[in-house]
Amino acid sequence: MLSNAAVLPLESQPLPNDTLSTEGLLAAEVNEAWIQLPLLGQSAHRALDEVRLAEETQRASEAMLTTLDLIAPQAPHDRVRQVHNIDRSMETVAIKLRQYALGQSPADSRFGHEGRKRSEDVKGGIRDFMHFTAMAQTACRLQGQPSLVLLPHLVGLAMVRHKIEALWQEEGDVSSADTQYLTHEEIAAACELKLSSLRNAVSRGELPQSDGTCVPIRQALDWMLVRQRFLFLRLARSLPSQHINGKMASLWLDRQPTAEAVKTVSRLRLTLWRLGDLANREP
Repeated sequence: MLSNAAVLPLESQPLPNDTLSTEGLLAAEVNEAWIQLPLLGQSAHRALDEVRLAEETQRASEAMLTTLDLIAPQAPHDRVRQVHNIDRSMETVAIKLRQYALGQSPADSRFGHEGRKRSEDVKGGIRDFMHFTAMAQTACRLQGQPSLVLLPHLVGLAMVRHKIEALWQEEGDVSSADTQYLTHEEIAAACELKLSSLRNAVSRGELPQSDGTCVPIRQALDWMLVRQRFLFLRLARSLPSQHINGKMASLWLDRQPTAEAVKTVSRLRLTLWRLGDLANREP
């Protein structure tokens, strides 16, 4: 997925702490390597099951420490303690990132980097777990172990939410190359669609595209917001967004005491509503 040079930072070159975009980590061509094609079309909640996620996090920690032992061997008791500490800390981060990536955590969720504003805190949390996953992936391959699947996909989904959330909240330069587009893989993952289904929608003209693999993010969101399995639909309703569609309007009307659904035309996915006066409604 990634070369050794791309994922193993040198001690003499510390990782930057400002933004993800300075490292190109939100760029579309990078995220294609994180989204796992075999998981597309599946329920993201089931694919990223907490138990399986914890097991893969443990395997990643063990593989990374085994590789580090080749560089600086440790006493057995020190290594046991280190494995335990890394397992606990990274498993905690993985579960928190899972909630974020599946749209379960609120828009103001944080990752625990004190002293940073919320947008920088989220970037830092994703970036840290991204580097852990990338280094562990390389370690697994060096040892001839099966590649990681769940952790890269988790990172990819988290990056998708970050890009969409940055646009909705207008926190970041949404005109930059990093956040201007969503790839077909990103859209399919966020809507729990097979890649073939997404490409069929593109071929029917439902989605515009750029260079054959990317869709402008605003146009992509207009389409994604009407998908029944879009992971971030609930989040969209809680954010100050300019995006609105018929489904979101119907959900809002359904909660209004003065609104009454009069007729539904399934073929057209159309619902007619009657708005009345609250004072004149029967108790």
